[in-house]
Amino acid sequence: MIGHYRRITPSRLTELQNNPESIVTYLFSDDEASESDGRYLNIDKTWHGLHFLLTGSAFPNDPPLTNVVMGGTPLGDPENPDFDFGPARFLSPQEVQEVAKELSKISKTDLEARFDPSALLTADVYPHIWQEGKEALEYITDYYIYVVEFFQEAAKCGDVVLLYIS
Repeated sequence: MIGHYRRITPSRLTELQNNPESIVTYLFSDDEASESDGRYLNIDKTWHGLHFLLTGSAFPNDPPLTNVVMGGTPLGDPENPDFDFGPARFLSPQEVQEVAKELSKISKTDLEARFDPSALLTADVYPHIWQEGKEALEYITDYYIYVVEFFQEAAKCGDVVLLYIS
């Protein structure tokens, strides 16, 4: 299961909401083209580990940090089989601002200090690589930097962020 983010304008969100049949096609379009313009981010299998390190829980909890990975408002059909871990969701520009502000307070070093392989294993956090120690930590923290940058840019532009796991 791979975590994905897309930055879109509020008007594009309205278009998707008004045409729910276009959501899957839009989300699974050419990711490489979107990645080159900074409007798409693939965080590979780090999504659950990032959520755990940011919130201290394997499950959704209180915003704004839960919104980094597991928050947001469902976009389209919540039973859509194209998504492995619930429906695609979106964060409003205000929620994106809140997330960006909170992430700016958590450095890579802060995130590293939260890394406890035994806690991740006990909580059954995907992708179940935590016994690898330093390599698993580097895997998560490398992607964390991209997530912070992505949310900072989205906040600066007033964008909506779409989140989905497939």
